[in-house]
Amino acid sequence: MPAPSDPAPFSPDSSKDPQPPIAVAAPVPVQSNAAPPSDGNLAASADQPAPADKPASAGQLATPSPSPSPSDATSRRPLKKTNPPATPHGFWFRRRAVPVPTWRLTICALLTLAALALIVGKNVHPWLAVSSPVPDAKFIAVEGWAPDYVLSATVNLAEESQATRVFTTGIPLERGSFLMSYKTYADVAANVLAKLGLDPQRICPVPCADIKSERTRAMATALKAVLDHEPVPDTGRRLNLVTLGTHARRSHAIFKDVFGPDWQIGVISIPSVTYDADEWWKASEGAKNVMNELSGLMLLSLGKN
Repeated sequence: MPAPSDPAPFSPDSSKDPQPPIAVAAPVPVQSNAAPPSDGNLAASADQPAPADKPASAGQLATPSPSPSPSDATSRRPLKKTNPPATPHGFWFRRRAVPVPTWRLTICALLTLAALALIVGKNVHPWLAVSSPVPDAKFIAVEGWAPDYVLSATVNLAEESQATRVFTTGIPLERGSFLMSYKTYADVAANVLAKLGLDPQRICPVPCADIKSERTRAMATALKAVLDHEPVPDTGRRLNLVTLGTHARRSHAIFKDVFGPDWQIGVISIPSVTYDADEWWKASEGAKNVMNELSGLMLLSLGKN
């Protein structure tokens, strides 16, 4: 069979009509049944060279490669760290993160506080009720508000030390002054000492003015004024202060401050009989005395007592 001859090229001078163009069908996409590569296969395929495109055979149209879906690109994109939403601030308060101790730390703190409370409770009363007498002191001063058993102990101390003078200090009576001839605690204590057997010639009451605060300092100042008018040699300026229980440390500090370095001031504390000093916290009187004296020493350290 003879081969068909090629069509003659179109020429504008050709007398024949031009042939219409041949219609070409649109390419049909070829669906592939192969599963999309997983994340693990992506890394392995990245190291292998891409296969060369094979030339399309005659009559077969080349199919475009499928583009990656947006979901695959999102899964391979690193996640961004998102901050929690900001907490709005109020007008008076604002929220902040506060560290809270664990139960282990709480137990350790409670045990430490209990140990400190036990140590302080056992030692605070002896520390307040201090006794530090000056040897060979010929002067004794007793606070007139002290109970009778303190005055009785003062008589014994005066006889043992052979004190030449026993001074009683005190403010005006706050109750019962209209029923008796004595108007101050100093006068009451002086007469009690005489009733207990002390020679009245050795007793010297030293009353002071009625004041509402710093009474111990006022009594010490009045006694210092009396001793300044007596011819006391420098070697004889020794005085022992007798007081009740926990009041000893504060009274001693005040008397030393008032008398100055020219005098040697000692203190003798007579234990209270209203409570057990070893278990002072079990009695209201003992707890009140300790708390009052601690607060008084604090004010004294601040210069307010």
